[in-house]
Amino acid sequence: MDNVDAVDCSAKDDYIAVARDNSLSILSSKLNERLHIALSLQPWTGEPNDFSVKVDSLRWVRRDCIVLGCFQLTSDGMEESYLLQVIRTRDGEFFLASSKAVLQSFCDVFPGIVDDIIPAGCGPHLFFSYLEQCKLAIADNRKNADQHIILFSWSLGEERNEAVLVDIDRDNWLPRIELQENGDDNSILGLCTDKVSMHEKVKVQLGVEEQKDLSPFCILFCLSRRKDVQCCLCCRTN
Repeated sequence: MDNVDAVDCSAKDDYIAVARDNSLSILSSKLNERLHIALSLQPWTGEPNDFSVKVDSLRWVRRDCIVLGCFQLTSDGMEESYLLQVIRTRDGEFFLASSKAVLQSFCDVFPGIVDDIIPAGCGPHLFFSYLEQCKLAIADNRKNADQHIILFSWSLGEERNEAVLVDIDRDNWLPRIELQENGDDNSILGLCTDKVSMHEKVKVQLGVEEQKDLSPFCILFCLSRRKDVQCCLCCRTN
């Protein structure tokens, strides 16, 4: 397919979501289109004539929820700001006849975005991991130089599949790799969640220290680059 911006598959690999030409298509495993959703992507800062909006990343998080990461593209090819759009269905399934797609937009969720920290055209920039047991999503952006991790959850009220941003007041509960004392940029290179450790103990060794047995928790690993130094942050969440 031509002009594909981003692609991801459903949890069971039986459907494929493709963002292209300002639209989202959901295809069967045989590449037959099952659903077509027009995306109304409008600039969210500045003058509309100064920017176009480009889909950078697509993640099929839950069977009823797809997340798009978008940036604004200037006329000279520069990438600015970042927007998360959550496309969800009220009935819990994209293919139900009664189901309608609902769009939620989250602007400026990454407070430490530095637009030129990574050259334009080197995306995708969004890291995203979902913990089914906790109904919790962990997100980060490669252009985010500080306050790296943001959390999403899914509310349990009438809108059971509505995405909400989780605000944690205590900084020591949030994974974070501090900036260097000289203020050099600090970009995330990788993020993954070890889900095996939710059911059994796991051994972790940091530096020259002895191995430690960690009790069953989810373990989040973040790899960061500070100029010539690579750092790994490991933390546990329950």
